[in-house]
This record gives sequence, C-alpha cells and structure tokens, in this order.
Amino acid sequence: MNDAQVDMARRHGTNVVSACVIQAEISTLMISVLDDLGRGVPVAFLFSNAITPVIVDIFIVCFKEAIGFKIKPRILVTDVGDSFSFAWSKHMIEPHSRLYCGYCVELSWKEYSESIENQEKRVDVKAALNLMKIEPSKATFSDKIKNALSDWNSSPDTKQFASYFVLYYSRWPSRWAQSCNESLAVVQPPFLSLHETISRIYSNAYAKGLDSSVKALMKHVRKVLLEG
Repeated sequence: MNDAQVDMARRHGTNVVSACVIQAEISTLMISVLDDLGRGVPVAFLFSNAITPVIVDIFIVCFKEAIGFKIKPRILVTDVGDSFSFAWSKHMIEPHSRLYCGYCVELSWKEYSESIENQEKRVDVKAALNLMKIEPSKATFSDKIKNALSDWNSSPDTKQFASYFVLYYSRWPSRWAQSCNESLAVVQPPFLSLHETISRIYSNAYAKGLDSSVKALMKHVRKVLLEG
C-alpha cells in the first residue's frame, strides 16, 4: 500500500469494500473500495503461492495496521468461501451486509460445472445459473431455483453440483441473485470490471516475473488515483 491507497481506504472503507483473490501461480489477494465516481479502486495487494485462512488473516491484520483503525463497511464483497469474511469479522468490524464478488461467482460456477461429464447437462446448468442470477422477479427466481434443484438432484450427472449449489448459493440468495438484493446491480459491475482488469494486467506482465506484475499493477493504481 502507498500513502494514496491508505487515504482512499480510510475515506471510502465505511461504504463498500471488496476483499477477494485472483487465482494464479502466484495469486493476488486484493482489497478495493468503491470511490465517489462508482469505480472499484485497489487499496491493498498481497501476493502468495498459497491461499490459506492463515494468509488471509495476516493480510487483513496488515491492512488494519496500515490504515490505523478498524473499519465497518456498509457492504463487504468477498469470494464465495468464508476465509475473508471470517478474517474481517475477527480483525475489523462485521459489515452491515455481505455480497459475493461477481467475478468469483462466475469462476466458481465455471470450475464446478466442469465436473459435470455430460456436456448437454453442463450447458443446461450454466444457462440456468445465469438466468437465476439476473432474474428480476423474486417469485420467478424462487420457482427457477426450486425447479433447478429438483432437476439436478434427480440426475446422477448433476447431483454433486446440486449439493455444492445448496451449500454456497441457494441458502444465501441475497449475496448473488439480483432479485433478492437490489445492491448487486450497483455494486457488482465496477468490481467485476476491476477484477478483469487486474487479472489481465497481472497475467500480461507475469511472463517477465513477479516484480514486473507488481510494477504494472501499481502503475495502474496510480493512473486510477490520478484520474479521480
């Protein structure tokens, strides 16, 4: 973190904060905030070849020490797992609400749907997921999720995926389904765009080594801060 990032975190940390991982050979843990222009702005990075609850815990502790106080965001956007959420609640202040990162949701769905060997059913599952995510009507969403789970549980090809979906998604629709949380339509797009940008910059520079990736990311951060 540089001084400008610390200042940005202090000024905007009580609104919307995103804390997620961009997976790679050397993964990037990133904390970002939503600024006055509605942009996702990275305020902290950590690079690690192992993403464990201990690493996430250390990252949040270092972030808290850098800004000098505990933050209670209005919304905390995290990946689908609980490591960031647990670490934030332990070292910061629990947010008013939690949402899933759209970038992480899409990657998670892609990863787990690949375990469905039947290609036709895999395509059907992906289509059903995308429709559920953007469905505007809560009643229609409820019908869609009920019918999808019934269908997936009735087939050996998709039964395992159904269990995964229940564990992380059907019990928490307000974290990912637009019909259940109006904030998603406002909060997710800028962070989705940010994650795609950071992932691209990091990947393009990584061929020259980790140092090149770090320099490229910080150059992008400076550009974003100057534009603001």
